[in-house]
Amino acid sequence: MLDTPEEFLSKLNQMRKDLDDDPDDPEWVVLHHAFCFISYKFGEFGEYWREVKEQEGNG
Repeated sequence: MLDTPEEFLSKLNQMRKDLDDDPDDPEWVVLHHAFCFISYKFGEFGEYWREVKEQEGNG
């Protein structure tokens, strides 16, 4: 379903945008900060994602 880190980030962003920007809503806060952090560290996340996908293929 989500084969690339770009697809993952896009889905995370869509989930975040489906909610109102509400800093009092814990779900929005979690999605927003996860999206921001992953975007900021995207190169490292891409490495992690490739490792996860390799493990899924070997599992």
